[in-house]
Amino acid sequence: MIQSILVEEQSILSEKDIAKHFRVSTTTVSRALHQWQEHFRPSYQSLPQHLSMDEFKSVKSADNQMSFIFSVSTTHKIIDILPSRRLTVLKDYFSSYSRTVRNAVKTVVVDMNAPYYVLVKELFPKAKLIVDRFHLSQLIVRSMSQTRIQLMNRFKTSCPESQKTYRKLKRYWKLILKKESELSDTAYRYTPLFKCIMISYGIIDYLTNLDESFKATYRLVQQLTVAFDHRNFEAYNALIHQKHSEVSHYLKKAYERYVNIHTQSIIVLYIVIQTDTKDEKYSLSDETSVL
Repeated sequence: MIQSILVEEQSILSEKDIAKHFRVSTTTVSRALHQWQEHFRPSYQSLPQHLSMDEFKSVKSADNQMSFIFSVSTTHKIIDILPSRRLTVLKDYFSSYSRTVRNAVKTVVVDMNAPYYVLVKELFPKAKLIVDRFHLSQLIVRSMSQTRIQLMNRFKTSCPESQKTYRKLKRYWKLILKKESELSDTAYRYTPLFKCIMISYGIIDYLTNLDESFKATYRLVQQLTVAFDHRNFEAYNALIHQKHSEVSHYLKKAYERYVNIHTQSIIVLYIVIQTDTKDEKYSLSDETSVL
């Protein structure tokens, strides 16, 4: 019974649901968890050479409802989960590992949370800091969304024609974020807001021509997306460092953050890990692999 309860604890179920499944009290489930927790405490005697750090939305009792998780970046095996992602808490935790153990870590993959840079530099001085590509992509996409919302709100007036434009920008937000290669130039369909038959390319052409800054931002985001999808870091980096005075300030802010991150970390097409048998290329997952 105890072993079965512990197996269920590994899934995303509440103690109440587990208790109901086994027809026991929640107290029994809680006792089983605490009885065996010592067996699952991580060993502070060693760390894998390649780590991945992130946070996730957790229970209400957690600090800001966000918890910290770190794992082996090559196998995705979870090492430990902490109830807080605060820098002071993380420093205290990783200080439990000896300096020799921490110096053996070669790479640490993180998102763009600034405290992680401080943590890695102070406690893992010999590790290379790597930003995963999901968060780089997210940074660019978010700036595109902010640019659209800013333009959309300009048309939020009492004027009937402006209201129509406002509704179009609001309705087709998914189309604006879609990759251009996925847009159709043959599938005609009736679009109620335009009151005519159109293709998706036509809708994008209309929306981007509403504002020069919006158009320039859309074009650049699409170019970055192509370079990103093809893992062409040279092209991606060249686009980032070119002057684009006409793009929105949201994208410019994303540029500044990217450049600041680039000076502190490594952003590469892939990571080559030296193993006992061969060099292996790895990624964190389909969604969060490194650029």
